[in-house]
Amino acid sequence: MRILLAFDKYKEALSAAGACRAVAQALEADGIAVVERPLTDGGEGFCSLLTDAAAGKFTQLQVEGPLGEWREVSLGWVDIDSLPQAIRNKLASHASGKQSAKLAVIGMADAAGLEQVAPAFRDPWRTTTLGVGRLLSRAVDSAADAVVIGLGGSATIDLGLGALAGLGFRFLDSEGNSCLPLPANWPSIVSIQLPAQPYLDALPSIFLACDVDNPLFGERGAGVVFGLQKGLRKADLPRWESLAHKMANLLEEAMATDTRFRDLSGAGAAGGFGYGLALALKAQIVPGFQWVADWLELKSVMESVDCVVTGEGRWDRGSLSGKGPHAVAELAARMGKKVGVFAGAVEADAAAEMQKAYPKVSVLAITPKGLDLPQALAQTEENLLQKVRQWLR
Repeated sequence: MRILLAFDKYKEALSAAGACRAVAQALEADGIAVVERPLTDGGEGFCSLLTDAAAGKFTQLQVEGPLGEWREVSLGWVDIDSLPQAIRNKLASHASGKQSAKLAVIGMADAAGLEQVAPAFRDPWRTTTLGVGRLLSRAVDSAADAVVIGLGGSATIDLGLGALAGLGFRFLDSEGNSCLPLPANWPSIVSIQLPAQPYLDALPSIFLACDVDNPLFGERGAGVVFGLQKGLRKADLPRWESLAHKMANLLEEAMATDTRFRDLSGAGAAGGFGYGLALALKAQIVPGFQWVADWLELKSVMESVDCVVTGEGRWDRGSLSGKGPHAVAELAARMGKKVGVFAGAVEADAAAEMQKAYPKVSVLAITPKGLDLPQALAQTEENLLQKVRQWLR
């Protein structure tokens, strides 16, 4: 028997790579052949997993974290020629036919991640994407031919303006002083000054990998959908929306463009990061899971195995949106493979819907009944191994 292990992270318990390695070691000891393909949804692990998968290298940088604290963060470097043809095709077609030689890989969550902020300090009025901009600036200065940024897991709703500040955009108050464009400072900002046009014209192709299609504003916008997850109070939503409209107006005025980027699919991703970089840097928003699947050559790997094992921390209605383990399970099921999905917690209706659509897919909770959350988190690896072995028997 040959098995593909394609786990996503088990939040606060086990990384995607850690889950794959732990289960692989156990199954290999049982004489089972295993292929490991840790997953990332664009959040935690995006840079490390993709760079490692392509045998790339890392540059370590000190950049500002979401609260302005200094953090050591990795910038990944990959030779384009070493990537699967599907990814090389994406880069060639999106870079005006230029076959890039060097691709920089950035994980937004590494420099602006929600998990880097303790719950008591989660205040998206004061979190910034500045560190992401520093990483992007280093990639530009190091002559990257293209850059891919994984969007997800961020602590921010700053429209990506912090990242633009890291690239030399200046946000000025009424006296001409520069302000860090935290949402808390938006009331003081009256204009935006761009970097020199030759710098903007020379930027490499930038790709934003994400799997949400939210616009910037409205009921499905960055504030309503993502702000509340990051600590924004519901009562503050109208104020944030008003100030965000103001900042969007200023950025559009500075870039001499109209409002069309606000409704771009994915503009609201990562607290409006998709909007800011698409408008100001001509970044292109690309489907995150498909990018990762092509990078890891998941389809061809699936053709060579007997069954597929995947999973994440929680399986609920949100899991059915086509990202991560759901997309893996769906692809494998369509190829006629037996599939096991293992989650720390499982919402019964979501599991039933998946199994109705794909009868060969088993969705299983790994946590024994009655186990409280701290114990469950501490025993995640043990519970995962036990459940996978039971399922295989």
